[in-house]
Amino acid sequence: MLKKILRTSLAVSLVGLLLESGSLQEGKVATAAAAPTTTKAPVVMTDNLSKYGLEKEVTFPLTTTVNGLSYTIHKMMIYDIKSADAQALMKKYKYPATVDYYPNAKYFIWTKISIVNNSKSTTGVYSKDLNKKWRLMLGEGKEFEPVIPMAKFSEFNSKEAVWAFILKPGEKLDTYQAFEYDGKFESLRILMTYKDNMKEVYIANSPK
Repeated sequence: MLKKILRTSLAVSLVGLLLESGSLQEGKVATAAAAPTTTKAPVVMTDNLSKYGLEKEVTFPLTTTVNGLSYTIHKMMIYDIKSADAQALMKKYKYPATVDYYPNAKYFIWTKISIVNNSKSTTGVYSKDLNKKWRLMLGEGKEFEPVIPMAKFSEFNSKEAVWAFILKPGEKLDTYQAFEYDGKFESLRILMTYKDNMKEVYIANSPK
């Protein structure tokens, strides 16, 4: 009987200590809170320009606007034209292996872009207006030459591989555009022209 009393007394004392320390709540022994788990966001690769000696001075997405027409580059990947990545895209959208300007093209450039027309006029690249609205320049007279995705040649405003597009005021197009190139990578800049106005933005290796 004495042993039973002692055990009961010891148990009561222990409960009292736990209550005072906050370790016991509502008749249960509190367990240590589990450490919150954190998941790192995956790194999204927006370009591989440094592979070709082009050190970016800006970050993507990069938006250039002239007279209400905006051109945004979200992603730019440069591939050897014989690489698996380049060949897969060229086969899927039927890009020609060469173009008239660069019959010995060495590189295939794949860009993810957005075009927004906030001007007061319909614009684009189509039969009534064949002028390039932007150029990706790499030195004096050198540029990435846009190539035709024959699989989408007759489609306006393709969201997969654009060639011709028409945008009314207020319209936007999210799409992809391909280029070919055969030269050296000394610098890289956007030269945008619309309605007699021009804007130049260096992406990488601007002159000192």
